[in-house]
Amino acid sequence: MPRGARSLRGAMGAYAAAGALLVGVLALVLWIGGPEPARSHVALPAGSHWSAAAIDDGRTPRTLRRGETIEAPPGRYRLTLFDDAGRSELRELEVGGELTTIED
Repeated sequence: MPRGARSLRGAMGAYAAAGALLVGVLALVLWIGGPEPARSHVALPAGSHWSAAAIDDGRTPRTLRRGETIEAPPGRYRLTLFDDAGRSELRELEVGGELTTIED
């Protein structure tokens, strides 16, 4: 058997082993979950005339009551505010940084 044929076969085996190792590392990272995204806090102050709020990013709706703080990833949210009289108001909310407070 010519020498070049043997080394090409050996090189292909090394590439296959390296590829299998990379696939294994990627599967492990995906299984563990990788780095966690940054979190921000959204607060509806206790002194607000709004009694509750619902924030929705299109995937996970979250509800908070007067005086509560929740965690949410940074991004744009559709915000629906509710008062004690049953009225509601629709707004957009940009969440970022440490704490985002919902203003009246």
